[in-house]
Order: sequence, then C-alpha cells, then structure tokens
Amino acid sequence: MLKQLAGAALLAMMVVASACDDDDEDDNSDLSQQDQNFVTMASYGNRAEVELGSLAASKGTSEAVRMFGSMMVSEHQKALDDLEDIADDFDADFPTGLDAEHQEKKELLMALSGYSFDTAYMHGQVKDHQKTEALFETEAANGDEQRLINYANNLLPHIRMHLHKADSIVTVIEDEHEGD
Repeated sequence: MLKQLAGAALLAMMVVASACDDDDEDDNSDLSQQDQNFVTMASYGNRAEVELGSLAASKGTSEAVRMFGSMMVSEHQKALDDLEDIADDFDADFPTGLDAEHQEKKELLMALSGYSFDTAYMHGQVKDHQKTEALFETEAANGDEQRLINYANNLLPHIRMHLHKADSIVTVIEDEHEGD
C-alpha cells in the first residue's frame, strides 16, 4: 500500500511539473509566428520613428524636417502604445529598445548636421516607410489575430501619408540646395 501511495504521489508530482513546464513555453506568446513577427517588427519601427523623429525635431535645419520629426514622435508614440496594449493582452514578446539596424541609423544621424542630416533623415524616412507599408500590408492580408489585422489596416493610410510627405520633403530640400 505504501509503495502504491508513493508511486501515485510521484506520478502526481511529475504531472504537475510537466504542466508547469508546458505553461512556461506558452507564456512566451499566445500569437502565431506571423503575428509575433509583426508585433516585433512594428514595435522596432514605431520606437525608431519616435527616437529619430525627436532627433529630427531638435536637430533638423529645415523647418519641414523639424515639423515632420515632431509629427513622427506624436503619431508613432500613439501607434507604439496601441500596439503594446494589444501585445500585452496576448502575452506577446514586446521589444523595449531599438534593434541593431535602427540603433546604427540613430548613431549615424547623431554624427551629421545641417543639410547632410536633413537629407539622410528624410531619405531614411522614405525607405523606412516603404518597408513599414509592406510589413503592414502583409499583416493585413496574412495575419491571424483580428485585433492586429485591424491595427494594420487602421494605420496603413497614415503610413502611406507619412511616406508621401517624406518623399515630398526630400524633393523640397534637394531643390532648395540644388545650386550648392
């Protein structure tokens, strides 16, 4: 009888330990790989727009660059906050810093000034918003979680507007310095 009781207790402990191990794996995220990748990449992008936009708002030579930078800070901070709220609901991994690519861009921009800063920042904005548009289109078409699909669809018009505005500013600042 004692052997049976000890065996049952051991079996119960193994089941509990196994269940705890399974919970640890599930704690990582309740999202599909597609959705988790979107959360990660969109987080990095939003955070970069906030940090680089702040840099542009204070360091830009052109008024258009400074205003664009300020707009990036306010709009992408809201987008970042909204995304974090969704990610929290799904226990998703949510980066809290810049990725290596955006950190490198930030360091490069910090070393520039004047027209060089303005053009590097704005050309980077065009490229970043092109990538972001593709990322959000992919999530809207292929995502699994409806809240993330809605998030992507709701922000796509803003991303396209940012891309168009960045492209227009590039043209304006390059035209202003054409003779230089």
